[in-house]
Amino acid sequence: VSLIEPQIMINLASTNQAPMALTAVPGVDVVQNGVNDFNVNARGFNSSLNRRVLVLQDGRDLSIAFLGSQEWNGVAASLDELGRIEVVRGPGSALYGANAFSGVINITTPTAREVAGTKIALGAGELSSFRGDIRHAGGFADGRVGYKVMAGYNRSENPIDPADVTF
Repeated sequence: VSLIEPQIMINLASTNQAPMALTAVPGVDVVQNGVNDFNVNARGFNSSLNRRVLVLQDGRDLSIAFLGSQEWNGVAASLDELGRIEVVRGPGSALYGANAFSGVINITTPTAREVAGTKIALGAGELSSFRGDIRHAGGFADGRVGYKVMAGYNRSENPIDPADVTF
């Protein structure tokens, strides 16, 4: 089992490319096909539509139901809002089902009580990338009920102008 350090996720938060945090994990293969299009696999079986590594966020499967491949834009929070990322390499199908053939990536987020208050984050980078996130969390009923509301905006431009492509 490998644990991704929170500082790595904070450094990648402006692009919100969660799979880039997995590049240093032994036994994990990360291939980037677009700005937010990644193929992540373990144990050397990477393919264009990966159906061998199960990705969970707070127990919710992030894969596309019809294909079983990961949708990394489905991560509902900015990387600096995530609590931890755990990577379990090896077969997990007996516990998690067929999509966990090569391993499980478990992403957890802190509870509303742990991050009470308002947070605004802005970031920009190469490829004319811009990202803005806002989160407000709190509780009521003497702390027995918590809530967390998040909103975000993400934009990046394709570095290749379609007019420049010739066949």
